[in-house]
Amino acid sequence: MSCFLHEKQYILLFSLFSVPLQVLIVGYVGDSVVLPCSSELNTAEGITVNWRHNDSLKVYDIIKGKISVEEQDSANENRTESFPQAYKTGNFSLKLNKLHFHDTGNYICHITNELLIYSMELLVKG
Repeated sequence: MSCFLHEKQYILLFSLFSVPLQVLIVGYVGDSVVLPCSSELNTAEGITVNWRHNDSLKVYDIIKGKISVEEQDSANENRTESFPQAYKTGNFSLKLNKLHFHDTGNYICHITNELLIYSMELLVKG
């Protein structure tokens, strides 16, 4: 009986944590890709979204509904854009232009107001 209870406790504990699905996006050198990110909140006011590459490189920020590239990693300068007209519908996707091989890696979109993190892998091919 104690083994059965232990097994049930493990299953319960495991079900409390969810692992986000990893999305694979394939792009080609010189082309553009759109990295998806969306929110259930249908407003841009007060929303903060942080886009990061390989956990630390700052790709793009949307702070209180306004674009902020002040601290953007220099490798992404003039190559990123979002869709401000779509913020009000909860779309915070990011377009990455003029792809380079060094763009390959993990990207996260962190919507701080909802404590949501979307994770995706970008593979850039020649």
